[in-house]
Amino acid sequence: VKSILPLLKRGIGIHHGGLLPFVKEMIEILFQESLLRVLFSTETFSMGVNMPAKTVIFTAIRKYDGQEYRIVNSGEYIQMAGRAGRRGLDDRGIVIIMFDEQVDPEEAKQLFMGQGAPLISTFHLGFNMLLNLFRIEDANPAFMISRSFAHFQRNRKALHLEKEKEELEEEVKKVKDIHALADVDKADRPSFDVEAAVREYYELKHDLSGLGKELRDLAMQEKYILRYLQAGRIVRLVDESGTDWGWATCLSKISKRCVPSTNAVRDGPTEQLVVDCLVACTPESIRETHGQGATGAVAASEKPQPAKSVNGGVEKKDYVLAVVSFTISCIRSISKCRMTLPVGVDVRSEDARRSLHFQLKKVEKRFEPEGGIPLLDPIQEMKIPEPRLPELVAAIAEKEKRLTQNPLYEHPLCGTYYDAHHRRVQLQTKLRILRESLDSQKQLVMKDTLRAMRRVLRQLDFLDANDVVTVKGRVACEITTADELVAAELLFQNVFETMEVEAICALLSCLVFQEKHDEPEPKEEVLLT
Repeated sequence: VKSILPLLKRGIGIHHGGLLPFVKEMIEILFQESLLRVLFSTETFSMGVNMPAKTVIFTAIRKYDGQEYRIVNSGEYIQMAGRAGRRGLDDRGIVIIMFDEQVDPEEAKQLFMGQGAPLISTFHLGFNMLLNLFRIEDANPAFMISRSFAHFQRNRKALHLEKEKEELEEEVKKVKDIHALADVDKADRPSFDVEAAVREYYELKHDLSGLGKELRDLAMQEKYILRYLQAGRIVRLVDESGTDWGWATCLSKISKRCVPSTNAVRDGPTEQLVVDCLVACTPESIRETHGQGATGAVAASEKPQPAKSVNGGVEKKDYVLAVVSFTISCIRSISKCRMTLPVGVDVRSEDARRSLHFQLKKVEKRFEPEGGIPLLDPIQEMKIPEPRLPELVAAIAEKEKRLTQNPLYEHPLCGTYYDAHHRRVQLQTKLRILRESLDSQKQLVMKDTLRAMRRVLRQLDFLDANDVVTVKGRVACEITTADELVAAELLFQNVFETMEVEAICALLSCLVFQEKHDEPEPKEEVLLT
């Protein structure tokens, strides 16, 4: 207070959330009376207090929103810059922005010409509000909710959804004929019932995909696969973004390293189990991240990209062999095959990497007639003690048998009909979700919540059978700084009667609302043996 007084005498004010309330109020009054010529403030002054100025100056265009430093959005800029210009005194307002960094033209355009943030209702129905509504004669909570801004927004959204539903229904009608959807001529159409066959084929493939994922999740756990990931082991990799890298060769044992997290801004690097593998990458992704050499191991989350094809017909310049570090979660399959690496092999050598990759291609070609590189059997060879595994293996075998008996299996038009049916299923799923969303939008906002809250109030005797507020309910209506139901129950059950004053204060302090904070959960440590 003492330090700000000399500034105020000179017509300079400071306004931010850290000031005492009476100091902030005093500065607002001085500014309103035009006794302050310059006011340094945070956005709280310009966003919440209607006090225009002749000129608004932005000393920076970035702000910290609690998670990251970002450029202010269009709505914030409009709100703050809109303070420039005093009604009845100025014919225009002056806004000065002190750019301290280069700004992308698109970001600047979005800042100055973008749309403001839309108003979205955050209507919340609490027990205190509900009890106070029941205290008013002839008051109907459902009627009040139906007149709320939240309900209005839902009704307006329902109109757009209705139009979208009608358009989607027309599209679904057009895809009923599988032959027309697949664009197959009459002369080429199979003699069997394609509609029934493609439906069964699609369902079997979908079931096999789900069963396969469940099997992989059980079999590819760290505690089961660590002992098989030796140097030379051939594994199939799919990274966290879903990119399939195909078969690769492990070059080292498992190790713990700090690799970039999927949310590096919030979490930073995290320590994970990784394995170095030799993979084929596109030259541009390697150069972009690691320079021309690309000799060291790099985390797969740093976005190297797999080469599209690395068979014998592709020239050397079309791909680059690099050592990439993958987390254990990226391993989808472990093969029975393990290549023998030369003693003292230096994978930083281009010739050594070419030789290892050539051996891998020979292994793939050798097992191609047998359906691909054989995998380790999770039951017979890996000895995984999961009771669910035999059931999954049997279910997968049964589904695969039915799949081979389907008329479309290995049919020349199988892929064509499958893709057409997949597009139809996507449209039907989208229509179903849209109808469910439309039904929920047409219902009263918080209809189920209102019914459940009323039932709770009756059971706890805050309301009688006729929805009349009881004595306990009237007491709860007066409690606004804590959980009204808990506090009222404590009072009417005489919990405080035998307690000391200190204990009563301690208990009541527990009812005061506190902002929640996320505490980091302890991470499980995996012991390497």
